[in-house]
Amino acid sequence: MAGPNAILALLVVVLVPITTSAGEFLEHNVAPNALIHRHAELGDTAIYAAIAVAVLALVVWWRQREGNGATPAKRAYLAPASSAVTAVVTVAAIVVAGAAVYDAVRIGDSGAKASWSGWAQGS
Repeated sequence: MAGPNAILALLVVVLVPITTSAGEFLEHNVAPNALIHRHAELGDTAIYAAIAVAVLALVVWWRQREGNGATPAKRAYLAPASSAVTAVVTVAAIVVAGAAVYDAVRIGDSGAKASWSGWAQGS
């Protein structure tokens, strides 16, 4: 079902600013460090990936509702029976998901580098 995925994607959009805010707080409360600064900069890009994933999750959910006839007056704005629209949505979902994973890996890798560098151990 697409509904729970859409809800979770929207929840991530809400949680990303909270997470990045916590990271910004940490950045401003530790000794200045280029690795931490880089991690914070990359973290600021997470909202774009989260919004893109959420938009696509909402499109998939709405298309599912239209296909099941669950929308008011049986409207079909997103052409649930169209294989061409399905192909476009599928390709967009694969591209956006790949970009979101790449972004998350870059952010996580920069955080790991900052955590495991010599400054974290006090040396």
